[in-house]
Amino acid sequence: MINLNPIGRTYWNDISSHPLLRHFLNFELPEVFIIPTNRILLLETIKTMKKSSLSPRIASILLLFTSFTPAFSQEKLGITNSNYSSTNSIFLNPSSSVDSRTFIQMNLVGMNAYLMNNQMYLPKFSIPKAITGYHEKPFIVTNKMKKFFYGNFSLDAPALVISHRRIGIGFFVRGRAEIDIRRIPYQITKLFLPGGFDTSVVPTSVDFNLRNVKISTMSWAEYGLNFGMMVKKRNGLLITAGGNIKYLTGINLFYANLGRFDAYMKDTVIDIRKLRGKIQTSEPGWNTGNGVGMDLGITYRRALRSEIEYEGYYVNSKRSNCKHIDYLYKWGYPCWTLDTSNTLPQPIRRP
Repeated sequence: MINLNPIGRTYWNDISSHPLLRHFLNFELPEVFIIPTNRILLLETIKTMKKSSLSPRIASILLLFTSFTPAFSQEKLGITNSNYSSTNSIFLNPSSSVDSRTFIQMNLVGMNAYLMNNQMYLPKFSIPKAITGYHEKPFIVTNKMKKFFYGNFSLDAPALVISHRRIGIGFFVRGRAEIDIRRIPYQITKLFLPGGFDTSVVPTSVDFNLRNVKISTMSWAEYGLNFGMMVKKRNGLLITAGGNIKYLTGINLFYANLGRFDAYMKDTVIDIRKLRGKIQTSEPGWNTGNGVGMDLGITYRRALRSEIEYEGYYVNSKRSNCKHIDYLYKWGYPCWTLDTSNTLPQPIRRP
């Protein structure tokens, strides 16, 4: 939310001098300018401000605290969009290898684990505390919302990316595993928590009426090549495109969708009244399936200064004095396609 009034015009003049805002915003501001989350609430607020002596600044603060927008954290948001880590950014957008700030980058080995759930969290957690000793107890969420759990794990083997002149090229090897559990009722998740079968925590009898509960997991190894190039250079505009092609080795796949589960539990005995679902699985092991995958991506850049021209620009090259052109903004569009043979288990299907 932005609130601007005559007193705040000096502040607006300061922030509007930023080249990115100046590029997009070209209009005269009214006396009160608000970006709302609710249009009806905005109109009522403006009417109230006109009829009363309540200042626009205070009214905007009240409006801010009476509206909210949910947001979710993102995994490795900085490094996957980095201009200096092409061995990581090519997995999000393969065209990022073309205009990387590093001439040659090599990754030897790495590991990554990402977990997300709405059942519990670790308060005051940090990496330094985990190394020196973390003693806080997990905080258990006790609301009645349906629970989810998502995990993403990867083992990065050697990878190499070269960004030179008009192209980017490289190779990578890595193993991946994912697990996704959705729409689990809180009555079930409580059974797996400490004291779950304690009658003081969980009632002695529970009715279950589950619908569309999903559990899926998949693990595989991939070995691939990356290639990208400049497809258009004109004035202050640069467009690059790239792709990854990779060979996939299947390790494990399990998928289950519980369409309907109607049951009654008393103590530890469950009486199932209705059950409907589907399961898809493969025998765990190395090379249980194989196939070919492909990732495609494109990036659009606009130079920071309007007088800059990309026609004579060559990345990490003496022809450009090894200098890089800063961009005002860039827009990337990654798209994923997958073509596998019949020997690879079918990809996880969403219900």
